[in-house]
Amino acid sequence: MTWTDRVDRWTRTHPIVPDVLFALAVAALLGPPSLDILLVADSPAWVLWVAGLCAFTVLVSVALRRFATVAAFIAAGLAMAVTVALPNTEVRPAPLGLASASDSMEIPL
Repeated sequence: MTWTDRVDRWTRTHPIVPDVLFALAVAALLGPPSLDILLVADSPAWVLWVAGLCAFTVLVSVALRRFATVAAFIAAGLAMAVTVALPNTEVRPAPLGLASASDSMEIPL
Protein backbone atom coordinates (compact mmCIF):
# COMPACT_ATOMS: atom_id res chain seq x y z
CA MET A 1 0.00 0.00 0.00
CA THR A 2 1.42 3.37 -1.03
CA TRP A 3 1.29 6.54 1.02
CA THR A 4 -1.33 7.99 -1.31
CA ASP A 5 -3.57 5.01 -0.60
CA ARG A 6 -3.13 5.59 3.12
CA VAL A 7 -3.92 9.28 2.80
CA ASP A 8 -6.95 8.48 0.67
CA ARG A 9 -8.24 5.94 3.18
CA TRP A 10 -7.64 8.30 6.10
CA THR A 11 -9.43 11.21 4.42
CA ARG A 12 -12.39 8.97 3.57
CA THR A 13 -12.72 7.93 7.21
CA HIS A 14 -12.17 11.51 8.50
CA PRO A 15 -13.84 13.69 5.84
CA ILE A 16 -14.25 16.78 8.00
CA VAL A 17 -10.52 17.22 8.60
CA PRO A 18 -9.57 18.21 5.02
CA ASP A 19 -12.61 20.51 4.81
CA VAL A 20 -11.73 22.26 8.07
CA LEU A 21 -8.10 22.57 6.95
CA PHE A 22 -9.26 24.06 3.65
CA ALA A 23 -11.52 26.55 5.46
CA LEU A 24 -8.62 27.52 7.74
CA ALA A 25 -6.32 27.96 4.73
CA VAL A 26 -8.88 30.24 3.06
CA ALA A 27 -9.24 32.21 6.30
CA ALA A 28 -5.46 32.52 6.64
CA LEU A 29 -5.12 33.70 3.05
CA LEU A 30 -8.09 36.08 2.83
CA GLY A 31 -8.55 37.05 6.47
CA PRO A 32 -5.75 39.58 6.95
CA PRO A 33 -6.53 41.71 3.86
CA SER A 34 -10.24 41.58 4.65
CA LEU A 35 -9.61 42.72 8.22
CA ASP A 36 -7.40 45.54 6.93
CA ILE A 37 -10.24 46.76 4.73
CA LEU A 38 -12.75 46.54 7.58
CA LEU A 39 -10.41 48.49 9.88
CA VAL A 40 -10.05 51.44 7.49
CA ALA A 41 -13.63 51.38 6.22
CA ASP A 42 -15.83 54.37 6.82
CA SER A 43 -19.19 52.61 7.18
CA PRO A 44 -21.71 52.19 9.96
CA ALA A 45 -20.69 49.59 12.50
CA TRP A 46 -23.66 47.36 11.67
CA VAL A 47 -22.50 47.08 8.04
CA LEU A 48 -19.05 45.94 9.10
CA TRP A 49 -20.45 43.44 11.61
CA VAL A 50 -22.83 41.99 9.01
CA ALA A 51 -19.97 41.69 6.51
CA GLY A 52 -17.79 39.90 9.07
CA LEU A 53 -20.63 37.58 10.07
CA CYS A 54 -21.30 36.73 6.42
CA ALA A 55 -17.61 35.93 5.85
CA PHE A 56 -17.60 33.69 8.92
CA THR A 57 -20.77 31.94 7.70
CA VAL A 58 -19.17 31.19 4.34
CA LEU A 59 -16.09 29.71 6.05
CA VAL A 60 -18.21 27.54 8.33
CA SER A 61 -20.23 26.31 5.37
CA VAL A 62 -17.00 25.28 3.64
CA ALA A 63 -15.99 23.30 6.71
CA LEU A 64 -19.39 21.57 7.00
CA ARG A 65 -20.12 21.00 3.32
CA ARG A 66 -19.88 17.19 3.45
CA PHE A 67 -22.13 16.73 6.47
CA ALA A 68 -24.84 19.27 5.82
CA THR A 69 -24.56 19.83 2.09
CA VAL A 70 -27.89 21.54 1.47
CA ALA A 71 -27.75 23.62 4.65
CA ALA A 72 -24.16 24.70 3.91
CA PHE A 73 -25.10 25.66 0.35
CA ILE A 74 -28.12 27.66 1.49
CA ALA A 75 -26.19 29.38 4.29
CA ALA A 76 -23.31 30.31 1.98
CA GLY A 77 -25.70 31.52 -0.72
CA LEU A 78 -27.65 33.69 1.71
CA ALA A 79 -24.46 35.07 3.23
CA MET A 80 -23.14 36.02 -0.21
CA ALA A 81 -26.49 37.58 -1.19
CA VAL A 82 -26.48 39.68 1.99
CA THR A 83 -22.87 40.72 1.32
CA VAL A 84 -23.75 41.85 -2.19
CA ALA A 85 -26.76 43.80 -0.86
CA LEU A 86 -24.65 45.73 1.66
CA PRO A 87 -23.95 49.35 0.79
CA ASN A 88 -20.58 50.30 -0.63
CA THR A 89 -18.05 51.59 1.86
CA GLU A 90 -15.48 54.35 1.75
CA VAL A 91 -11.91 53.37 2.57
CA ARG A 92 -8.75 55.36 2.97
CA PRO A 93 -6.34 53.82 0.45
CA ALA A 94 -3.09 54.92 2.11
CA PRO A 95 -3.17 52.42 5.04
CA LEU A 96 -3.86 49.63 2.55
CA GLY A 97 -0.85 50.51 0.43
CA LEU A 98 -3.02 51.62 -2.50
CA ALA A 99 -2.48 54.69 -4.63
CA SER A 100 -5.42 57.00 -5.18
CA ALA A 101 -5.93 60.49 -6.49
CA SER A 102 -8.26 61.30 -3.60
CA ASP A 103 -8.37 60.83 0.15
CA SER A 104 -10.86 57.98 -0.05
CA MET A 105 -12.31 55.53 -2.52
CA GLU A 106 -15.64 53.73 -2.59
CA ILE A 107 -15.54 49.93 -2.78
CA PRO A 108 -18.10 47.15 -2.39
CA LEU A 109 -17.62 44.94 0.63
